[in-house]
Amino acid sequence: MRHIVEAGTDAAGVALFDPGALPEDFDLRMQDDPIGFLEKLQQDGKAFYTETGGDGRYLLHAYVDEPIPPNLEDHLRDPITIERFSIPTGHLYFTGSEYAFRQDDSLLRRYPHMGGSLTVPAGDYRLTIHRAEYPPNHLEKLLRSETGAAAFLLHQSMGWFVILAIAAVPGLVFSYFAMARNEWLWYVVPAAVVLLALPFIVVRLGPYREARERFKVIQQEYPSIVARLEKPASG
Repeated sequence: MRHIVEAGTDAAGVALFDPGALPEDFDLRMQDDPIGFLEKLQQDGKAFYTETGGDGRYLLHAYVDEPIPPNLEDHLRDPITIERFSIPTGHLYFTGSEYAFRQDDSLLRRYPHMGGSLTVPAGDYRLTIHRAEYPPNHLEKLLRSETGAAAFLLHQSMGWFVILAIAAVPGLVFSYFAMARNEWLWYVVPAAVVLLALPFIVVRLGPYREARERFKVIQQEYPSIVARLEKPASG
């Protein structure tokens, strides 16, 4: 079975763990040397931790007792294997490392978008983690192949539409106060209004909305991190 979970971090690190596998004093010890502590727990098969190289959002695909699909295999790098990874309660969390917890999940409850969980049969697993790396513009190329040219162009141009709209604001303000002395500004105002309204018009267009929704689906299919969980041969 495949599980998809998203996490966020402001500490450039993410963690995969079952709170039930963590020591009783985990929450307290995380205040002293969190990275060193998580790395020690990883050696013991109690948690997984990796640095991400930056803050932001990270998507995990976890495959439980099933193979990683071919569309991802060619993009996987730097495998790390933990032969016996403990999931005693069956509740596996993927969070920013600073949101990892044993009992006190108040920070994660306050910022629920910084982590999530999945449910698997409780027990020990062979865990293999891969970092995913894709060619430049990989997702954009997939979107181009799955949508029409107009929809793709609108989707890719939205950033520019927003920039133009922001740039139009000071132009409108200046024109409002200067039109009495400069009649030619009457021709500038309609253009500035159109630029300001452009993003709001585009987001309501069917082709743009189609491309936006399709791109969300594509993004969900290509994770940052891929995990495979297998029951050990000994059971």
